Amino acid sequence: MQPRVTSVSACLFVLTLTIVGGCHGADLRTPRVILIGMDGATLKIVDPLIAAGQLPTLARLAQEGVSGPLRSIRPLLSPRIWATIATGKTAHKHGIEGFFKATGGGKGAFYYSSDRRVHALWNIVSNAGMTVSVVNWLNTYPPEIVNGVMVSEHTFDDEIPTKDDFFVGIARSRGLALDLPPEGIDRSSPVYPASWLERVRAAGVVPPSPTIEEKGESPRPPLPSTIEPNVIAAFLDRDERMTRVALEIDRELSPRLTMVLLRGVDRTSHFAYGCTAPPETYPDSFRPTAVERKNCIDLLESFYKSVDAMIGSLIQDFGPDDLVIVASDHGFEPNFNMGLTGGHWTDAAIDGIFFARGKGIPKGKPAGDIAITYITPMVLTWLGLPLAEDMDGVEPAFLQVERAGLITTYDTVGPIERLQATHSGQEERLREGLKSLGYVD
Repeated sequence: MQPRVTSVSACLFVLTLTIVGGCHGADLRTPRVILIGMDGATLKIVDPLIAAGQLPTLARLAQEGVSGPLRSIRPLLSPRIWATIATGKTAHKHGIEGFFKATGGGKGAFYYSSDRRVHALWNIVSNAGMTVSVVNWLNTYPPEIVNGVMVSEHTFDDEIPTKDDFFVGIARSRGLALDLPPEGIDRSSPVYPASWLERVRAAGVVPPSPTIEEKGESPRPPLPSTIEPNVIAAFLDRDERMTRVALEIDRELSPRLTMVLLRGVDRTSHFAYGCTAPPETYPDSFRPTAVERKNCIDLLESFYKSVDAMIGSLIQDFGPDDLVIVASDHGFEPNFNMGLTGGHWTDAAIDGIFFARGKGIPKGKPAGDIAITYITPMVLTWLGLPLAEDMDGVEPAFLQVERAGLITTYDTVGPIERLQATHSGQEERLREGLKSLGYVD
């Protein structure tokens, strides 16, 4: 039976994932790497849940390898950080400064993959003759021509309404109105190779969750007014979708390098993380009852549990000698601002999470000092590829693998080829959405 991830109930307090196991037939004699991004995850939530036995996948990774905080770099903007994780270089080198760039005349545009000035892990590994799978990594549209499959973050048409709900809801809380673009704007393929597009979309189909009325359940427990249940359920469905897509590619290719980004923890935390703060710190604009606060915390923790199960499904066919990494770009902190209760603006949120296990990694040890610039050098060293002198990080001290050497740069090893980019029609709307979140001025 092929491995699959079943649909996740939208019931906010039973956010669980059922995995039906099976072997892909991957060749475990060939060392493989999987790097899973758990956007916005913090050890402030992870550590207590592991101690309570609620995150079995991350607990197992900690036992089988190393774990600890991952030091990020301010400003804590996801596009710039995930680009650093994928390149080993800071933003002034890779060129992705945030979500949005000014283009003059009071106008602007979102950053695209073509704005990245340096080679990423998938380019380096592809050029070395190894296969890659990249799913939902930020700033991968238009997709790049790789030795494998790249599924950009612009792949699914029905993600646009989800983004509308997310940004429109926040904008309304701030008294803003968004000008939505017309439907049906043509785009080039968001997947490389284009022959994978329909297959990827089919793998990503998530059956609609039944409503409470359809299931005959009692109404959901009360939540703070900042929580919109359908929006949180959509975040979970999106992460499940990306898991299904990555499993489909893995079953077909067994790539040497897989990179998957799951973003729902970050998005949910923007709405719910403030509930973890002591009640006496709440502003007058956010005064949940004791019951609402407990339900809010349960919701956030349930989301972590569901993503832990997704990670378990993604790594189920990676052998003990394969390299498995789970990382986040930053942590979270309470931040009460116009309908949101969580953010990542100060040093209180600068540490993300890091888990790694595989050949050459000690078992059950702290990761020690490790920063976001270390991940690309770690993967390259583990795969037997040299590091580059122009990278801002090195492989972490715990890695017991001999470095393959040092080159000046990878950025002159052939051009980065991409599919044609076309205006997606989302730029102005998403700009206003990010403005309502406080990401751009």
